[in-house]
Amino acid sequence: MQKFPLEYHMAHMPDEYFLALGRMQHAYTCLEVALTTEMADLVLCHPLKVWDNRTVIAVSAVLGNIRISESTASLKRLFRVLNVRKEIRDFADEIFKQITEIQNFRNRLTHYKTEPLGGEGNLEYFNSDVGSTKELARSRTFEFDLAAIDNATLDILTIMGIMSDITVTIEGPHDYRPFVLPAWRYTPSMLVATGPQSFQNPLPLIPPHEASAE
Repeated sequence: MQKFPLEYHMAHMPDEYFLALGRMQHAYTCLEVALTTEMADLVLCHPLKVWDNRTVIAVSAVLGNIRISESTASLKRLFRVLNVRKEIRDFADEIFKQITEIQNFRNRLTHYKTEPLGGEGNLEYFNSDVGSTKELARSRTFEFDLAAIDNATLDILTIMGIMSDITVTIEGPHDYRPFVLPAWRYTPSMLVATGPQSFQNPLPLIPPHEASAE
């Protein structure tokens, strides 16, 4: 059996894409850990007020290795039961909304196929769940460029700093300072939808630009 190097199989995908995707996935993993850490800090500092090894291990066993959506839902509950000020809870809700938008983008890149749109030097891509969904009529295809991935990565890094500030403020005693939402770099509008299509007019299995040129 003839063996081909990795570069042979990935030759059509620019290195810039993998660099951007790798940075985003790494930042996303760091955010998962950061949110779990924030929850542990809140539990240990407020209801328990203890930091012995057994308690830390027990809290880590419960909170560790959970999805980001579960982490944000748990943080919301913690904020409520700890009687965190409403303005801080409202601010955190806006942060969680942006996390959800980034999570949706990240999940598409992780679970659905991405291909370059044009020739060499073109940094535009399309991502489609055709072939990965059980309901073709609900399939979606999006076009985007690398700036969308990089912007999502930068927002993740910003969010980690914000969540740490929120925890420090809640743990107090600290003078309350109003939090100001940053201007988000990533927005869902950076993904240009070219679907869904119907069964009568299914999505092409080739890049949309090429399909329209035929």
